Amino acid sequence: MSLPGDRQRPLAALYADAGRLWFQYGALRWDCDAMDVEDVRVRWSEGPDGTGLFTVDGPRGRELAVVGSAAALGPFDPADDWIDALERDFLRWAAERLSDPAGRRALRELYLRGFG
Repeated sequence: MSLPGDRQRPLAALYADAGRLWFQYGALRWDCDAMDVEDVRVRWSEGPDGTGLFTVDGPRGRELAVVGSAAALGPFDPADDWIDALERDFLRWAAERLSDPAGRRALRELYLRGFG
């Protein structure tokens, strides 16, 4: 999955399907319920250049790594637009929620029940 335009941008999504919670970034997909919640570490970090990194580590090592766009170097950096900022915000938000077992269970229940 990607967003059309001048440059291909992978789409990120968090959704429920078949009773399970999924995280997807482009063609990469992670079953949030595949492992015991205590054995999973989900993190968001930013490198010195502002590049974001969303990682999922399990008992067998790295399950998923998503390199996000770098934050703007200045307030009017044309290489950094609103979709880049939204991507970083979503990946940061998802890492915070998915890193906590109770948060992951709450998200699964919410997504399975619906937002109505």
